[in-house]
Amino acid sequence: MYDKIFNFKFLPPGRGLWAMGTPITEDKHLYAALNNCAFVSTLPKNKNDIEKFIDSFIFLMDSAMIGVGVGFDTKGSQLGLRINRPLESTQTYAIPDTREGWVSSL
Repeated sequence: MYDKIFNFKFLPPGRGLWAMGTPITEDKHLYAALNNCAFVSTLPKNKNDIEKFIDSFIFLMDSAMIGVGVGFDTKGSQLGLRINRPLESTQTYAIPDTREGWVSSL
């Protein structure tokens, strides 16, 4: 493999060139960053488990923020969930400006 790379006959995938050996894989162990694409369904197996519904979007956001293209279906719309306006609140929460902070905010 070294010979092929050195002589420009072979090149590893771009995602590998971008992330392999960097703090993304070595320190944070985010090997999912090496994937080009992923898919998630928005319909949980147990339709009464709202946490599993949210997990789909957490996976989507986390993967997208490390550069993985994520496809999804719209089957979760079959649940008939409604998103209501939050109640008025004077409490402020500052989201840490990190991938983990934004994902946990979801």
